[in-house]
Amino acid sequence: MKHLIIAAAAFAMLAGSAQANCHSGAHYKEAARHAVRLPAGLLAKAAPNDANASVTGLWHVTHTVEGQLLFEALEQWHSDGNEFEFANGAPAVGDICMGTFTKVGPRTYLLYHIGWSFDSDGNSIGTFTLRSTLTTSHHGTRISGPFEIKDYDVDGNQLDDITGTTEGERISLD
Repeated sequence: MKHLIIAAAAFAMLAGSAQANCHSGAHYKEAARHAVRLPAGLLAKAAPNDANASVTGLWHVTHTVEGQLLFEALEQWHSDGNEFEFANGAPAVGDICMGTFTKVGPRTYLLYHIGWSFDSDGNSIGTFTLRSTLTTSHHGTRISGPFEIKDYDVDGNQLDDITGTTEGERISLD
């Protein structure tokens, strides 16, 4: 099996030699995992149908590959086009990532993420990029779309190309 640098979320559930960062971890298929279920009161209620529902706000997202959870995160999308992600993983190995996004169509956004990669001892081992095209639901309470993660070593050589699906629910004060 091709070595994968995956989600930091996997770290809490995988032993030993996992690689680390927002999207890091090894052998994600070896461990059965599921996303944390947030309290229902935190999730946004349906809003009026809006063909231009904004992505701005706080989201609980899951990223899956072939039906397996890769990682989950809380993502904050800001009106200035910046995005901040806090992955459900060990802080010591890098669970914070940043990105930028732009609107590319009705309710559809292109997200570009870049971050550092670390081994389980906290040593820098390279970088990763994440690119995804996400669409909000008509009510603006859900988000979904494909993603692609590319991992690079410290010399800029590409190691992996991982594709999957992102799905999320908006978190609200209501």
